[in-house]
Amino acid sequence: MYDDEQLRELMLAVEVPRTSADIARAKATGRRRARRNRIAIGVVVILAISGTTYFALDRTHSNAGQQFQPAQSRTSPVVGCTVEVLEVPAGGRARAVAVDPAGRTIVGTVYNAQGQGNAVRFEGGRSFPYSGATGSAVAINADGLLVGYDDVDQASHTLGWTYRDGTKSMLAKLNGFLYTIPIGVNARGDVVGAAIGDALDDTRPVLWPADKPGTVRQLAVPTGFGERDTIDSRAIGVADDGTIVGSAHGAPIRWAPDGTPSALPVPPGYRYATVEALRGRYVYGWVNVIDSNRNAAVRWDLDNDTMKVLEGAPYDVTDGTPDGWTLTSGGDTREPARITPDGAVELLPLPQGELPARTGMEVLANAISDDGATIAGATWSDDQRPVIWRC
Repeated sequence: MYDDEQLRELMLAVEVPRTSADIARAKATGRRRARRNRIAIGVVVILAISGTTYFALDRTHSNAGQQFQPAQSRTSPVVGCTVEVLEVPAGGRARAVAVDPAGRTIVGTVYNAQGQGNAVRFEGGRSFPYSGATGSAVAINADGLLVGYDDVDQASHTLGWTYRDGTKSMLAKLNGFLYTIPIGVNARGDVVGAAIGDALDDTRPVLWPADKPGTVRQLAVPTGFGERDTIDSRAIGVADDGTIVGSAHGAPIRWAPDGTPSALPVPPGYRYATVEALRGRYVYGWVNVIDSNRNAAVRWDLDNDTMKVLEGAPYDVTDGTPDGWTLTSGGDTREPARITPDGAVELLPLPQGELPARTGMEVLANAISDDGATIAGATWSDDQRPVIWRC
């Protein structure tokens, strides 16, 4: 398994051929893979081919292109936040990856010197293992249902599981697929993610329904949807009403509670949209801006079917809140931040109070509570340690 720093080194080592390849899309694909690596999908650095076309599914949303609103971003340090770096056992490393909606439970994974992981909760500056929850944590819901995965081999194949009251239950495999990766969970315990074939980008979006334990359902993706040369498809988040969002063949998609798929709007001038999180009515992610060949953070509003472009804000989105606050990891800028609902950027404090460009510790932000007050992350280093913000 690669961590984020190793991924960056790998990407920088790739020799880019002198072709008409779309560099912005290559970078976007690399970030999309980097995020998936944090939840155990292996990294494949893809040099993208230009000329890809989106196929709209729901023509009733054709007005979305006229409704997007670029935000004029402002940047300032966030006021009133504290940051704490937790210690880990000698020779090991750890990271905090998820927060329950109320911000009461922060979970992550502690890895020993041999790289073997166990899910833990962080409390009072210490880590407390979940007995028997070997592997890596991914998410936790309001009811304490923990979701994670086991590494199967050195090729980054994984098997997903849920954990409650000391019992670890493996998630069902989709017929014809050997591996599974969970990504999101809602309040009632529905889990979404992907079924994985031998190739790490041979995936299908799936739902493990809470009311039918031990079963899995593949989510429908209409023929011709998405990017022509991308086969990877997965569900990223599930709302409490059963609405699911994700990416299908590289394009943003949602599924209604009854499983009906429709495209998330991508207005003219944007492409290669990627979904990163779903919280309440809002879907968080980023898009490529065609004219300037760069990426921008975006927020979809499922209630009115629009996409808001957070211009001027960091694009490396990892999470968000039901009220429209966006969390960015700091992976590209070394400056993790919260973005207010109107697009203002608030830089999170760094350990030692220094900016990354100086001598401060480099950190990543992974998850945020519903009220925006608790944020979980990790240091960006070989001896990774958990980082907790309280705001």
